This record gives sequence, C-alpha cells and structure tokens, in this order.
Amino acid sequence: MKKVVGGLFLSLLAMQAYADRGRIQDPVPVEYQKECGSCHVAFPAWGLDAQSWKQMMTQLDRHYGSDASLSEPLRSKIANYLQAQSVKGKSRSAIPDKDLRMTQTAWFKKEHRKVRATEWSSVKVKTASNCVACHQGAASGLYDDED
Repeated sequence: MKKVVGGLFLSLLAMQAYADRGRIQDPVPVEYQKECGSCHVAFPAWGLDAQSWKQMMTQLDRHYGSDASLSEPLRSKIANYLQAQSVKGKSRSAIPDKDLRMTQTAWFKKEHRKVRATEWSSVKVKTASNCVACHQGAASGLYDDED
C-alpha cells in the first residue's frame, strides 16, 4: 500500500512540475481568448502574480495606449480566472510596479536569456511579446521550447 500511495504522490508531483513548465493548468475561458487574444496572444495567467493581474485588470481603460475596457461581468470573469491561475511564489512575480509587462519579469528574462537582440528585432519576431513567433503552441497555452 505504501508503494501505491508513494507512486501516486510522485505522479502528482510530476504532473504539477509538468504543468508548471508552461502548460495552462485549467481551461482558458473563451472570453479571455476572445477579448485579450484579439490584439495579442492571450498571455498565460502563470506569467504574472495575482497582484499584477489585479492591477492590470483595473487599468484596462489605459492598456498600453489602448482602451481595452470590458463590461463589468466580463472583466470580473477574466480577472477571476487570471487571479486563480496566476503564479504562486516570488520567482516570476518580480516586475516593475510601473510597467506590468510580462516581458520585464525576472522569470521571462531568465527563460529568454539566450535570445540575441537581433532575433527580438527580426521581421519574424519584432517584439518580445510576440510569443507565437517562436512558440507555435502559444495560442493554446503551450510554451515549451519544443513548441
């Protein structure tokens, strides 16, 4: 019995580790994909901490030079999803208070440290926030290096 429980425990740990490697843990709400994905890839909720998502979702009227305001029920639904799926811990959440860009997190910078400046500015990529240029599965929440 101990072996079965131990094996189950190890399997659960492995699944969590796999989920933390760039896999979306819960299904992404259609509303999030539609609203946020209409201008850019619907970034993974685990890319920012809960406080950053909260701040971003309360400033949609001035969202990086655009008015991305939503009806309150829709804003609330998306905000709740982002809060629930946000990163837990400090390793990914360290971002400048004035610039809520996922590309400025310590985690993002570490993950992309080998990407040369010329690659970021290439015609294919153009900007660090253009995830789908390198991660073909980004629109589905897949960000592994193999994607």
